[in-house]
Amino acid sequence: MAKNEILPFGIADGANVLLAEEYQKLTARNNGFSAGVARSQELNTVWRQASMIAHVVAQFIAETNNSDVLDDGNVDKLKTGLISALSKNVNNTVPAATKTVAGITKLSSATNSDDETQAATPKAVKIAYDLAKTVSIEEVNKKLDKASVLQTTGNATDKVISQKVITDALKDCLKINNNLSEVKNKAEARNNLGLGPAALLKAATAIANKSGHIFIPAIIGAEEKDFMFQWMTVGLDKAEAGKMISKTFKWTTPFPNDCITTMTSLNKTTYDTSKSPVTGSKIIDKFQVEVASGYSASPSTVVVFGIGY
Repeated sequence: MAKNEILPFGIADGANVLLAEEYQKLTARNNGFSAGVARSQELNTVWRQASMIAHVVAQFIAETNNSDVLDDGNVDKLKTGLISALSKNVNNTVPAATKTVAGITKLSSATNSDDETQAATPKAVKIAYDLAKTVSIEEVNKKLDKASVLQTTGNATDKVISQKVITDALKDCLKINNNLSEVKNKAEARNNLGLGPAALLKAATAIANKSGHIFIPAIIGAEEKDFMFQWMTVGLDKAEAGKMISKTFKWTTPFPNDCITTMTSLNKTTYDTSKSPVTGSKIIDKFQVEVASGYSASPSTVVVFGIGY
């Protein structure tokens, strides 16, 4: 362990020194001691404060440099040791600067580097500035061969195209904000996309509940029609054994043109198979349907389905 001979003075408990408040008010602290006798408390306070700072600085030098600090009067050596300790401390505690971390920055005069960890010197900035001054838009235009500016579109890779040609070409392009309004022949466009007449059909609509319906647009014989799939839940009395009981019901929503077919089903998850769990239906017209049940165990709840248009 490095030795430090620059020691503090008067640091023991109860040392013969002034209190901080007394030293602060001491006239000699600003003017110095006058000729005559100086009190030991006053002198001890001055010596202690000076020695404490000297000891701390010397200890920092000794620990950082790992070398002895001697009380030999060698001021130059002490100065060199302090500078060395400060340098080592900075290098050990201050990071290298980055784009997000403040720290020690390395300078560079390069003008062709992509390095983002170094800072440009005034010399590098001047080189870039002087180079920029040598090129002007006018000079660039003078160097541009107008004969190489094409007035038509094409596949050339060693020429440039004029702004007018680009503007004219863009007139025939679709624009996002116009939402395809530029398309003149929409039927041909749909055909090119492989979209048939069904692409023009409106979306299906529905009312969904225990009784409800769905309208599904369709093309039938080049004519657009709405297929209607309808269902409703109805109640029937208990049937006598071996007989069907039936009743006519109105559809919740009449079929626009005709009811094509119907289907029925008992609305039960379990039933007695020996009690004729059979249902049926008959189309009356587009407004009504006759529903029948042969279930003899209890009254029936039947779901009837109809398809029409």
